[in-house]
Amino acid sequence: MVIEHYQLPKNWAHYLIYGEQDGYDEGEVSRIRQWERRTFWNAEFWDCVDVADDCEFMRYHDATNVLPVAAECLTFAFHTDRS
Repeated sequence: MVIEHYQLPKNWAHYLIYGEQDGYDEGEVSRIRQWERRTFWNAEFWDCVDVADDCEFMRYHDATNVLPVAAECLTFAFHTDRS
């Protein structure tokens, strides 16, 4: 297992940690899933295991490819099966 860290929008936390879609519109869920597919394309397993309490407003973050707007971001840690 490898731990990878990503700066992602703060409002994605509930979905990434718990996998629950409540409170997200269809477009937001689509953007999150698109980011996951692009980021973990060569992994069979990934799981968000921690979120740092380091909120920062960022113009460029690790999800800019699917959400090209500035956002309040946190550092998310994922376990993956990539080595």
